[in-house]
Amino acid sequence: MTLMPTKFKTLASASLVLLGLFNPFGAAWAQTVSLLQLVPSVIAGGSGASATGIVTLTTAAPAGGRVIQLNSSNHELATSVAQITVPAGQTTASFSVATNAKYRRYSGLAFNPVISAINPLAGAAVSATLNVTTQAIPTDLVISPRPDRSGNVCAGEPGILFSCPTGSSACRVRQECTFGCENRPLKGTNWDDICAAAGPEPITLSPQRLVGSHPGTGTLQWSGAAPANSGGFASTNSLVAAEPDRLRIPIPTGATSQPFRVITAAVSGIQFAAFAGQVTLPQVQSGGGIFYASRSALSWLAVVPGTPAVATMNFLRLEYPSTVGGQFNTVETCINQLAPAPDVGSITINFFSSDAAAAPVVTPQAVVTQAGNCVTSLIQPPATAVDRSVTVSARLGAQLLSTPLLVTTTPLVASGVNHFFLTPYFVTGGSSALGEVILDGRAPAGGFLVSLSSFNPAVLQVPPSVTVPKGTDRVSFNVATAQVAADVLVTLQATPSSSISVVQLSVLAPAGAPTLTGVAVNPTTVAGGGGSTGTVTLSGAALAGGAVVSLASNTSMATVPATVTVAAGATSGQFAVGTLPVSTDTVATLSATLGGIGNVTVTQLATLTITAAGQPTQPGPNLLSPANGARFAAGSSVGFDWSDVAAAASYTIEIDSSSSIAAPLTATQTVVTSQATFSGLPRQRLWWRVRANSASGAAGAWSAVREFEMK
Repeated sequence: MTLMPTKFKTLASASLVLLGLFNPFGAAWAQTVSLLQLVPSVIAGGSGASATGIVTLTTAAPAGGRVIQLNSSNHELATSVAQITVPAGQTTASFSVATNAKYRRYSGLAFNPVISAINPLAGAAVSATLNVTTQAIPTDLVISPRPDRSGNVCAGEPGILFSCPTGSSACRVRQECTFGCENRPLKGTNWDDICAAAGPEPITLSPQRLVGSHPGTGTLQWSGAAPANSGGFASTNSLVAAEPDRLRIPIPTGATSQPFRVITAAVSGIQFAAFAGQVTLPQVQSGGGIFYASRSALSWLAVVPGTPAVATMNFLRLEYPSTVGGQFNTVETCINQLAPAPDVGSITINFFSSDAAAAPVVTPQAVVTQAGNCVTSLIQPPATAVDRSVTVSARLGAQLLSTPLLVTTTPLVASGVNHFFLTPYFVTGGSSALGEVILDGRAPAGGFLVSLSSFNPAVLQVPPSVTVPKGTDRVSFNVATAQVAADVLVTLQATPSSSISVVQLSVLAPAGAPTLTGVAVNPTTVAGGGGSTGTVTLSGAALAGGAVVSLASNTSMATVPATVTVAAGATSGQFAVGTLPVSTDTVATLSATLGGIGNVTVTQLATLTITAAGQPTQPGPNLLSPANGARFAAGSSVGFDWSDVAAAASYTIEIDSSSSIAAPLTATQTVVTSQATFSGLPRQRLWWRVRANSASGAAGAWSAVREFEMK
């Protein structure tokens, strides 16, 4: 062993001390995450509840604090902000872990996402498990998707397979598809869709968590090379995330995947955005022809608060590079993110022209609306005798984009209407709007006559005609409206000799106008050929003129009038329901709709059971338990319970492996009480129903059908 001289050992020790003193990472290595706690550690599935995460450092954070990075093994279900800072002098900090109430809600599974925390400068990640319990599978149903078809069909939320029994008006959830739901050719009149047996999933997002306003990427994917004419789509109805380019995404021939852009909005709290994805590939059928097979699924993006990206404009473009003096033009720009959540702020873009006299900007400012990333502004050059070159610009912060516009000479004599405008396009009934027609040139001597007409003069009135004065290209006029009990969309028409121009005005019911709260029929069960009485109900008294409610039936076996009017001052109105004879019991769904422009359209539903000749008209029992979609351990006894039926001497319960419950049955019993117990049921998905029997042996109507599963 070689000994180091004392002198050099002292220098070496001093150097190590100095390195320790001046090592910028020394403190960081000391401040590793020692503990991560989640309170509570158990969240009820489907509740959307949150937990509080608490990180603990081994030593106090230095001046400026210590940044800790956070992660989740499943951002679609449970996530947090990307990072937090432990304040200077402190050893702990807390953060929120949000859960997605709608994540895989049809799976019937519990989930255990792992939340982790790490000092990126020191140590290993420390984690804690969040237990998200099983949520009850929703009892969603699709009302009469196609009464002439039955079988298994991809419907409702992407990636869900529904089962549609023969002769039934309702389809119920059969299975959540792990790798997406596949649409396949019909077999006669039967749907034959399936859950894909293997990947890839048709849509993925990367990353699954984004700080709001920052971009991401999505991918549509499929197995094998795509044939010609393949396509797909990715869409979301979220206000904080979007696919900005197009709804329909072309898929190149031979490709196995296709990326798409994702943009987000700055947010103040964690939000989950659902992206629906579908891939459609043409398939040549053995019997000839082409079937467009598709696979669909749902993917979730977590959008979280954080340092926002700088908003910038991607482009500036005119609808037309040149405009005839007197005509309108549109300028558009889009930004690199969605408009921020209202509680975060707003993004305003300023438009201006280099020559305000030759090409004035009608709307000099535009605010990007929520869920959007593009804005437009109108350019309105007046009539001109010479061509003029103008520059149109848009400014966002320090960014300036410009584009040239050529304003060309206005024709000396107009030949027709070029534009027809209303200000505003929404008015409350009884108020007025301002109309304006603009010609494609100047009016000749004597003026230019424009004929006007309203498609609903009882609600909206305009003068029969207006005259554009000589030498000018436009004229304004008043548009009067009447009070309405529900929102009405009215079309106006301007008709000069050589052209027709139309515009629409939304005439709104006043604030406080009643909404539709219900529709019902009495009786609810009739023999085919019999009649029933329907009643629509409003939330309050109908206004002057009454409220016109639209009616519809999903089957020709039950007929209703097109509308029913609730008289002014009344809260309800009645209508007749007619039926035709049926060979098998049929359930008709009747719909009533009120509203529809400025206010939210409200639709209410009612069902009417039409029985076959000789069948009873009293309704079947109400099923109490087990709940629809319940699951039981294989080999266990299952108890069934339903409501009592007046004058019933006994009840018949039937259980089958098909929702149509047809012979041969899996199990059946006749009991004298409104309860029954079965043991030894097979390990599979099953359906059950009950009916009452009179003392004379006459059978009553069957109850609704419920499903359960032995696992």
